[in-house]
Amino acid sequence: MLAPVGLRVIHGHTISREVQELPNRVGIDTGAYARCLTCALPEDNRIRYLPTEQEA
Repeated sequence: MLAPVGLRVIHGHTISREVQELPNRVGIDTGAYARCLTCALPEDNRIRYLPTEQEA
């Protein structure tokens, strides 16, 4: 396992039902082609997520 470097990478590529928020990375691929596009907005010390739609 790599040692933390104090940075977080925000990425897509691997689809998941929800945003995958880990200490060193944030996966925001929520399957835009099939159900929901998610946008990440880094603000100060947090990240706000905006989905295109809410799942029923």
